[in-house]
Amino acid sequence: MADKTIKEKGSKNRSANKRLIRVTISLDMQDYLAFERMGEKEQLSRSWLIRKAMREFLDRTGNGQSLSNL
Repeated sequence: MADKTIKEKGSKNRSANKRLIRVTISLDMQDYLAFERMGEKEQLSRSWLIRKAMREFLDRTGNGQSLSNL
């Protein structure tokens, strides 16, 4: 399996190691720059911000349930 134990960088909560899986995504420039600015302002990594956004999306949509209810 390709997962690795990685210490979360850039997080204000530098707690225990987490098991993360690397995923490659494509963003349009506007979204990329928004994450970049937010990361610099809050001293958080783009990866951490995107993981947080994904988690909030999954929580709002029933953790992976059908998107037809959106």
